[in-house]
Amino acid sequence: MDTTVANKKVRSRRSLSRNDRFTLSAFVGFPTFVQLIFLWIPALATILLSFTYWNGIRISDIKWAGFANYKNIFLNDTLFYEALKNNLIWLLWFSLIAT
Repeated sequence: MDTTVANKKVRSRRSLSRNDRFTLSAFVGFPTFVQLIFLWIPALATILLSFTYWNGIRISDIKWAGFANYKNIFLNDTLFYEALKNNLIWLLWFSLIAT
């Protein structure tokens, strides 16, 4: 009843089977894909569109504005500073509640 280890095919601890690789790819790939589609692409599109003039209806109407939108917000819009103040108050309030 002596069996030698040399006769058995020993799988290395680091090698993954085809099923393991597929499962790992699914568990990593699907959430990465979902995050890319629903978070990163819209965020980057928002940043890019903030530098344009666009009414939001036709893509052909997009015109490059550069920093003119930001210049208008910071220099000419008084409601921006009021909204910024309100957001900072909410941020401080909820950070105090959380701690």
